[in-house]
Amino acid sequence: MKQNGDFKFFNNLRVDTQHVRPFNTLSTYTTTFPGGFTVSGGTKVVIPLGRIDDRGNIVAADKEPVLINGTAVPGIERSTDRMYYFSDRPQEVAIALCEKYLEMVQGIVAECHRKFPTCA
Repeated sequence: MKQNGDFKFFNNLRVDTQHVRPFNTLSTYTTTFPGGFTVSGGTKVVIPLGRIDDRGNIVAADKEPVLINGTAVPGIERSTDRMYYFSDRPQEVAIALCEKYLEMVQGIVAECHRKFPTCA
């Protein structure tokens, strides 16, 4: 485990979170327009991304109207996805990295069960 970069990363993240400071995440938003969307140059477009709920989570605002040059234009279909990244590993999606880490931990637990069977 000490030789594995992912285990080392998550251990350092745990140590920092416990003893130094909370970890930081970066995020990107991707908005897609299934029906298409075209604007001319110089047009100011405001796409509402969402609001923070009582648990601190962002709630998507895909039903709020898009503002074009300050005027609400209802009916522009869209969907917005937010992807999170750890600041120390910005090239990897945080959820995918966490899933990979958990799969490795599950593999170690399964190996322990094979090597150290319990007596019933």
